[in-house]
Amino acid sequence: MLIHVWVPGRFDRVGGIQAFSRFFVEALTATCDVRVLSLHDKGRDGCGDVSTPWRNLSFARMVFFAALRDRPDRIVLTHLHFAPVAKIIALLLRIPFDVVAHGVEAWRIDRKIVRWSLKSAERVLAVSKTTRERMYESGLVPMGRIQLLPNTADEDRFSLRPLDAVLLSRFGINAASRFLLTVCRLDASEQYKGYDGVIRALPDVIQVFPDVHYILVGDGDDRPRVERLIADLGLRSRVTCVGRVTDSDLPLFYNAASLFLMPGWGEGFGIVFLEALFSGVPCLGSVTDGSKDALCHGELGVLVHPGDDAELVEGIISSLRAPTDRVQLRCAALERFGLTAFRGRVKELFASGETFPSVSGSV
Repeated sequence: MLIHVWVPGRFDRVGGIQAFSRFFVEALTATCDVRVLSLHDKGRDGCGDVSTPWRNLSFARMVFFAALRDRPDRIVLTHLHFAPVAKIIALLLRIPFDVVAHGVEAWRIDRKIVRWSLKSAERVLAVSKTTRERMYESGLVPMGRIQLLPNTADEDRFSLRPLDAVLLSRFGINAASRFLLTVCRLDASEQYKGYDGVIRALPDVIQVFPDVHYILVGDGDDRPRVERLIADLGLRSRVTCVGRVTDSDLPLFYNAASLFLMPGWGEGFGIVFLEALFSGVPCLGSVTDGSKDALCHGELGVLVHPGDDAELVEGIISSLRAPTDRVQLRCAALERFGLTAFRGRVKELFASGETFPSVSGSV
């Protein structure tokens, strides 16, 4: 079976969808013949802007002529904004397409052309039960057409390592502190990650753990506002915004952490939770978004209600107090979300070539 896979970017590490795309292509290649068509990787079958790819004639021409030439059995889109182009190909060439649904971009679809196109997808592969439920509630896709394909992460890159005091000293951080860690983009559109709540909770946590220090890894247009909030609360000595870090340094920040936390309300799953768990780091997430799926509804971490400051403070304190067997935590996470489990799910979804009933009537 030949499958075309359309990805936002295959060669960069920025973003959870890009990470998912790399692992998905690798897993699918073990089962099917695969050709990857990338929107962003210029010079490598790629061009364009992922927010409105259907307006990009170069991208539309590239994928259409590739489909016309190869006549793939199926097209898989790892970003739902590709759906309008895929629907046109489905209409003209009768090639079915599947769409991977991640998080808020699948929960709140404002563009009518995307909503219209998704109704023609043969399957939606949701990365979490939360995303599956919210897509179903939107009325766009029947539950019978939504299947689960949870995320994975690089288990070799994110593993158990000793604390790197030299790394921390580069940022002026005392290696003897207890570390809270969040890894995310600091974009104004992604304040749902919950880092504001952690900053506000910090003074109460310091009363119990005077040595606690919060590290924010990531950059974006929201960083100046975050730094003002830190200054207004008198926490400059307790919070460090390190900005974007290198691929080689990122695992070392996880290894330094006493607790990874992202208590938000809009995460579709959160690959960063898996990166932390694979590093043996205890985690704190939210009961209202996909992080509860990443943390197996509390089996692999603590869940709190975002916006409840007292509950967040108590969750952080209880997490720091609880002893953690990091080896056991990593093994439990790998069993559920490791590459072996992910490849098995992909094989189940695609090896048989099984399809859903024709959707020609809704195209």
